[in-house]
Amino acid sequence: MKLSRVTTSGPSLTDEGQPTAPRAGSATTTAAAEALAAAAAAAAAATTAAAEADYAPSSGGGGGAGSQSRFLDARREKNRLAAKRCRDRKQAHLVALEAELTKQQNANDALSRHVVTLVGIYQRERKHKRAATALLQALAGALLISDVASSLAVSGTANGSAARPPPPPHTPLSKIPLLCGGTKTLSEVLGELEAGLVRTEDVEGYVRDLRSLRLQVVVPAVVEPFRQDTDLC
Repeated sequence: MKLSRVTTSGPSLTDEGQPTAPRAGSATTTAAAEALAAAAAAAAAATTAAAEADYAPSSGGGGGAGSQSRFLDARREKNRLAAKRCRDRKQAHLVALEAELTKQQNANDALSRHVVTLVGIYQRERKHKRAATALLQALAGALLISDVASSLAVSGTANGSAARPPPPPHTPLSKIPLLCGGTKTLSEVLGELEAGLVRTEDVEGYVRDLRSLRLQVVVPAVVEPFRQDTDLC
């Protein structure tokens, strides 16, 4: 069996250990190796460019570039919807605030009208009480005059002068019957009236009680304004 001779690449050596001159076939081998290295470098460069294209934003295309574009579009849509929800919440809050403000304004207007009504009632009540106080004071003065007239009539009879007609019957000032079955002096009634503790309706009852004493009292200057004020109610 014949053994083949194995040759190794690289320059051959002479018997003295010096490299021999290159042969024609060795130049062809070196050129092929350089071409192979250049092809490998070109392939690596193409792979790197493709990887960078996958992560770059793009409007279309296939592969990694299309996936990245869809991801960015989805994120933009999500942000747009979140911003819309935020605007809707703010708008609803503003509408609620405007409704509450309108409600408070209406309540303030109603309160203002109520205050105006109360002021009018207070002014009318105060006016009526002043007129009623003047009327009661006039009636009290008339009662005192009636008591003086009764005393003069009694003293005139005792002195032998002509007898005068008897005065109308009346109750002493210290015990004048009033409303609710109670008894109060006229001074107490006037004091309560001045303090604002007597209503206009009570004053009218007091006047009826005083007139029930059958006193012929004429005070038109006081009674007529009181009637006019009462008609305004």
